[in-house]
Amino acid sequence: MTAGAKGYVLARLFCTYRRPFLVVTPDARQRDLLYDDLACFLSQMSPTSEGTGPLGKYAPPVATPAAAELERQRLEATYVPLWRLWQQEAVVVVTDAASLQYPVFPPAAIAQRLLSVRVGTVMSPQRLAVALVERGYRRVSLVEGVGEFALRGSILDVFPPTQRHPLRLEFFGDEIETIRTFLVDSQTSVAALQQAVLVPLHPLAPEQVSAASSAARLRAHLLAHGWPEATANAALEHWQHQSPCAWPWGLELFFCDMPISPLSYLPNSGILCCVDAEDLALVLQQPPAAPLVIGETQLPRPAAHLISPPALLAQLQQRADVLLRQYAPASPAASLLSLHLRGVPQFFGQLERFVTQLRRWQAEGYRVLILCRFPLEVQRMHEFLATYELGSRVLEASQAVLEETTWPPGTLLLAVGDLSQGFVFPELKLVVLRQVDIFGEKKRPAPPPRLPRRPLDLSQLERGERVVHVDYGIGIYRGMTRLKVGDDDGDFMEIEYAEGAKLYVPAYRLNLVQKYIGHDGAQVPLDRLGGASWGPHQSTGAGFAAGHGRRARQSARRPPDTARLQLLAGHRPAPRVRKPVRVRRNRRPAARHPGRDGRHGASPAHGAHGMW
Repeated sequence: MTAGAKGYVLARLFCTYRRPFLVVTPDARQRDLLYDDLACFLSQMSPTSEGTGPLGKYAPPVATPAAAELERQRLEATYVPLWRLWQQEAVVVVTDAASLQYPVFPPAAIAQRLLSVRVGTVMSPQRLAVALVERGYRRVSLVEGVGEFALRGSILDVFPPTQRHPLRLEFFGDEIETIRTFLVDSQTSVAALQQAVLVPLHPLAPEQVSAASSAARLRAHLLAHGWPEATANAALEHWQHQSPCAWPWGLELFFCDMPISPLSYLPNSGILCCVDAEDLALVLQQPPAAPLVIGETQLPRPAAHLISPPALLAQLQQRADVLLRQYAPASPAASLLSLHLRGVPQFFGQLERFVTQLRRWQAEGYRVLILCRFPLEVQRMHEFLATYELGSRVLEASQAVLEETTWPPGTLLLAVGDLSQGFVFPELKLVVLRQVDIFGEKKRPAPPPRLPRRPLDLSQLERGERVVHVDYGIGIYRGMTRLKVGDDDGDFMEIEYAEGAKLYVPAYRLNLVQKYIGHDGAQVPLDRLGGASWGPHQSTGAGFAAGHGRRARQSARRPPDTARLQLLAGHRPAPRVRKPVRVRRNRRPAARHPGRDGRHGASPAHGAHGMW
């Protein structure tokens, strides 16, 4: 069974039963591949009551150190998909066997921290903001991502992880007057709601973080693996002043008294599917689970924080409802259904061969679905088939092929979608082709190489020295300062340009600034902010890195002049104006006269050759 066929079979089962589905793959690569194939058929399905799609992925970052950019991944790939299963939503959650080895908080821990809001509820905006902070939400000036909220007077915007769009709560005094969803880009309203549930970003409550018994368990584990006592105490104090969302994954289990298996979130009405069931036992016998990563150190996880492979395999075998096997067992069971799915032929742009095969499938009664990546390609394919007198039907979404069975045999269908592999399904008389199966993969030209840009080393830069910004040119470094922009504050580099103009570069954009290296940099003129002296051609990687380095080396070998200093500063020198050259045309002599050699027509201007 090809990878694309697995996605189609599972998507068809989901559309038939509309129950919570938990799909387990042997490894992370197959998990991501199967998730994309399921998205090809289910992405256009109508959203749930919370406005979210029917797909989810459970992939905790077990071996990744804590970082701010991973917070959103942890929110969307850990407790949120598990909670959707527990709420018995019609959702397909895809995971791998290794992710199920790590216990999690019980559902009751999340249920106790739910925050329900409805129109007419009396709660001050400030009180609601404090409750959101306690549940792991981060306050920002403008909501753009999951887990953020913004408070502006009587309006509170919040983006819970179970919603497709953020919520906007409008207060009249301390009473919630309206609840609406809105688009992040345009800030326009989408729908009005009467109530909403704000799911916590993390099940760990503030009182659990400050519990002495939980901190003692973590401290004992650190000391048992060689941490100095002072370092362990400092780390504990640092973590207790942070949101648990920013902790290294697995650290929160020290503050949980009864962790459970992630499989416990699947309700009794849910369906557990194991893909390539033969490989699950082999994968779970490989090296042990990932260690606990804290900064640059790695610690083994306690035995209570891991589910042994034999115990996990027994849970999967006991709970599994659907097993997708690559090969039939020696003694097939009565409930075993054999499917003879196979891959599709590759045509590599041989259109006559493709049309011949298409007509052969039609003669055998197969329905053929051709997937294209873009709507324009669907239209072109429709016109191409019409030139061979092959009528086709364009589907609004590829999901229609899961439910519609009334199409006559031999129907050609076109839809937008991207599948990992095409397949032939003889039992359903269905063929699914990709555009690349017909025309082959297009070779895209490799992008031009860009020189690496090294980060700026502030220890080698002094105030008053020249610096070069990739977009604004040469200025004077005036030091680092701390500024507050809205509700956020941070470190900024202050650069002074011509006419006293100031530019403040945030610390996370210092890779756009380099120290000026040239001959007598104090004499280099400054650029003007918004001026034309620093042209767009200077903002390329080659013009910024290679150009300035080459000009600096040339200026070190030769004495500087005005034109060269302008080049180093990014100025275009004025074009040289050349004087017109007067060209004298050769005129034919009015009268023939004997030349020096005595022949007629040989003038001194033409030497021995005449004008004949």
